[in-house]
Amino acid sequence: MAHIGPCRRPLLVPALALVAGLTAAGLSGCGRAPDAPGSAAPPAAQAPRPPETGTPGGNAGGESLRWEEVPESQWPEAVRRFVEENQRQGGTLAHTKGEHTYLAVLAGEQPSGGYAVEILWVTAYPDRLDVVYSLRSPGPDQVTTAVLTYPAKVIRIPRTALPAQFVEGTADPQAPGGG
Repeated sequence: MAHIGPCRRPLLVPALALVAGLTAAGLSGCGRAPDAPGSAAPPAAQAPRPPETGTPGGNAGGESLRWEEVPESQWPEAVRRFVEENQRQGGTLAHTKGEHTYLAVLAGEQPSGGYAVEILWVTAYPDRLDVVYSLRSPGPDQVTTAVLTYPAKVIRIPRTALPAQFVEGTADPQAPGGG
């Protein structure tokens, strides 16, 4: 099973309002996850996120799934081919092989280093699988490499036949685009 689709982006105004709210909550210490090791962005600018081992998020109405990041050396050939062919323009892929379904998010060509794809939530509903992700940009004062980059993330979950819906969202599952 493979799904290739465009990346959907939430509306700017609700997203900005959410960022302001998350920043306020982060500054007060409410509901804030620990920062990732080696993180260069200021703590208030980072949204809470599950660790790369895939701790489920808190999505109402569906079952949050555990996931794990897959190193490039373990990508199935179909995933590797998709990444090679689509790294410049970006895209998404759901590919099932063996006991796993592989989910890939490619952010496309970015103007410098410091960009990263983050998987926020993977939630199974009776009729679909929601994969909510974000593209983290470098902070305004962050020193980055002056080279084109192609951020991507490939994760795997237990095998599923559900069609995957990829949504660029936020760390808040109740926010628009948040899961």
